[in-house]
Amino acid sequence: MSSNHYKPVFLRVILACCFIIFIATLGFYIYWFGFKNQLLISNNPEHWSMFGDYMGGVINPIFGFASLIALLVTIRLQAQELAATREELKRSAKAQENSEKALVEQSEIFSQQQFETTFFALLDQINKFSTDLSMVFERQVPQLGLSLGVKTHNLLEWIFTKQFRL
Repeated sequence: MSSNHYKPVFLRVILACCFIIFIATLGFYIYWFGFKNQLLISNNPEHWSMFGDYMGGVINPIFGFASLIALLVTIRLQAQELAATREELKRSAKAQENSEKALVEQSEIFSQQQFETTFFALLDQINKFSTDLSMVFERQVPQLGLSLGVKTHNLLEWIFTKQFRL
């Protein structure tokens, strides 16, 4: 029987027992003083006071015991719920740690991708500059048979010498 089903059934049993004991006590009183001894309902407040003391003396301890049992069952159920809540919090914390690790890894990957994108964009700019520079150099110094590095070196020398002459 699961604990969720256990709580309402157990409390219903306790309430049913208390109700049965109350009816039995009342029935015993009516039987003993009403039918067996042939006493009529009294108009005297003292008799009603004794009846109230009798009912209170018999039923109050039973209700008190039932209340104590119900309190103990409630405390037990709360302890079970607290344990389940703690377990769920542990699982939630573990999931959050895993999520944090994944976010850190994702951030590192993003930083690496950003660096690579910047690096390759700069390489592309260098390649474009080198191509443009070699095209300018080939127009200005039409020497065949020289490699691009030599052409670029010669072009830079030509640019510096021209600037210093001006």
